[in-house]
Amino acid sequence: MPSKSKKRLRRRQVSRPVVHLPTLRPMVTAFRTVRYTAGSNTGKIAISRANLLNSLIFNTAGTTTNYRMYMTVRVVEVEMFAISTTTTGTGPVSIGLEWISENGPAINIQDTSLGSTYPAHIKSSPPADSLSRMWSVSGVNESTNLFALEVSGNNDVVDVRLEVVFQDYLHSGAPTAYTSTAAGTVGTMYTTPLDGASGKLVPISVNSLS
Repeated sequence: MPSKSKKRLRRRQVSRPVVHLPTLRPMVTAFRTVRYTAGSNTGKIAISRANLLNSLIFNTAGTTTNYRMYMTVRVVEVEMFAISTTTTGTGPVSIGLEWISENGPAINIQDTSLGSTYPAHIKSSPPADSLSRMWSVSGVNESTNLFALEVSGNNDVVDVRLEVVFQDYLHSGAPTAYTSTAAGTVGTMYTTPLDGASGKLVPISVNSLS
């Protein structure tokens, strides 16, 4: 005779009818990290919502007309590297990251290299009260700056990791057009400079178009 515990186990294992279909998220989402170089540029470079939303575009006609691939984006992490080169000898170079807040002071992070052996290095995720922690939505306050980078002029490297939701005509309507300075190739996706038209932070190892 089966024990009472085994009978209870069999009862628990009986399949129950599904009364409705499971829920799902129909949008296409992803995480993406892009590497940029600041070249010889120096000083503070502000990054806006529009810059991030326009950071991946798609060319449809072989002209300067492209279309934005992202419907919404959110910053996950920013990482920066800078090392002394022959430009400045072995002296230190400094970099900085400023997280802009909506209701409080900006949060600044800085680091300085030690000669050519130990690079300046910053790795940071958006603080809880920063604008970068929130989703940036296409068509909503796009001119707002989210964070700023302080670069040294020594070919600094900047990695930006985003969580993105791709354009979906059913939920977001027609995609936003992006006019590039040069014509692209039909059917090609391009990564744009992180700071947009200024072109001071250029993407590395990807198809790029400013």
